[in-house]
Amino acid sequence: MIEDKLRDECGVAAVKILHGNDELPPRLVYEMLNSIQNRGDLSCGIATYREKDEGSIIRIEKRLGKVKEAFGEPGTNQFNEKMAYLAGPISIGHVRYATSDNLRVEDEERNRIRAQPYVQEHDKRFKNFAFGWNGNLANFEELMEEVGGEEENYHLKTKTDTELIKISLTRELFHLDRIPSIEDFVNMFSKISNKFDGAYSLSYLDGNGNLIIARDPHGFKPLAYSIDPSGFYAASESVALHKVTDGKVKDLMPGELMIANEKGIHGPFEFAKPRKKSLCVFELIYFANAPSVLDGVNVQKSREQMGAMLALKEDYDFNGALVAPIPETPRPMVNGYVKGLRERKIDVSAIEILIKSDSSRTFTTDDIDRRQQRIDHKFDISPGIVEGKVVVLLDDSIVRGTTTRSVIKSVKEEGGASEIHVRIGAPPNIYPCSYGIDMPTQAELVAATMQMEEIADYIGADSLRYNDLESILKAVGHEGFCDACFSGEYPTEWGQKNFELEKRG
Repeated sequence: MIEDKLRDECGVAAVKILHGNDELPPRLVYEMLNSIQNRGDLSCGIATYREKDEGSIIRIEKRLGKVKEAFGEPGTNQFNEKMAYLAGPISIGHVRYATSDNLRVEDEERNRIRAQPYVQEHDKRFKNFAFGWNGNLANFEELMEEVGGEEENYHLKTKTDTELIKISLTRELFHLDRIPSIEDFVNMFSKISNKFDGAYSLSYLDGNGNLIIARDPHGFKPLAYSIDPSGFYAASESVALHKVTDGKVKDLMPGELMIANEKGIHGPFEFAKPRKKSLCVFELIYFANAPSVLDGVNVQKSREQMGAMLALKEDYDFNGALVAPIPETPRPMVNGYVKGLRERKIDVSAIEILIKSDSSRTFTTDDIDRRQQRIDHKFDISPGIVEGKVVVLLDDSIVRGTTTRSVIKSVKEEGGASEIHVRIGAPPNIYPCSYGIDMPTQAELVAATMQMEEIADYIGADSLRYNDLESILKAVGHEGFCDACFSGEYPTEWGQKNFELEKRG
């Protein structure tokens, strides 16, 4: 496996205003990116189409850090200046996580270069474009060899799958000798889909004012859109759309794209035959905002149901115990778990004992010393309320186990709990992900290297229980999910190949 392969979880947003102030699109994208900040806080960016600009047709601002750090708070000079600079009828935006969170000087520069949206400049207007995306190409190595070989002979600057997408788009546009029609765009994405194995939900704008959103034929990553009389809006999660449009929010289906331009809003168009529907189930367990609805599934309700499933299988008598989430995602799971236990006449109380002092996530941090340093300062313990008590801690998942271990140590040593039992909303993460979540090797997954009793001992828990996959799939309500990180059943050829290559060493 290529160590520098980029595997990230990101979010995209896009706005095309049909009638209105040109300063509105970047402001709306800013708000939408804030709504999906959970999907990435390493870097962010906004790109805008500027039809009458004497300089670049596409303007871009991207920075390391969160959205409000990069663009400022609304009402500040920084914010007003950025929005004025980015004013235009179409804007796209992006937030990004990355596998490397070790911000040494050289890593900081590399991450700045990899921030999205990406821009490709050209003398012809329609060959100017910008795009941002969420996902991961499982056949990255194969594509790298193809474009870097003697026949294609591309010079690869970042060696990422984002650069491969840019090259693929550029190559298709290069062969066009006219302004692309809708049919041309559909064919372009169709040809690209035949080469790509993996996950990609993306937004794209070009120098002729075409905004395109597209979702891969498996639908690994969510992508929603809305249309109202003033324009077209799209984002990785529905929660971002509810704040900017009164239009009905719909899911873009796998293998579909939509186009918005000065002539109107067109589509959806099928650019690739839908394949086995494979929305990442980890989106519902962990990544997505609780108020979001992904492909018709209510995230909050599904998490509550995951907690209820845990309660049905509970084999400890927890009468009098205190139940607390390891924030933030498991709060709905706690509600379902407590309600389920009470229905079984087990009297428990839901409380908050962990006050989050650092909102950044730790399982996307590769450097061990840096991760441990952040974990040690991630939660503050409410004093006195758990002393001498039995505590049940709920979390959505255990990936590496370092956060859970540190939390348990703090609750026991600082809080004085007599017993700590851990319940996990997800099944054990045993297999690596090839489609965009930062779980790239089995060696990093504690459940792949230890038995449940060993994990409990490692994290310092008096007991440990996981949900099972059948319960998770029941909680999300229907089929159509990728559960490869739990089952080892990869929906694509290269997902399976990558796992087999890793097993061989």
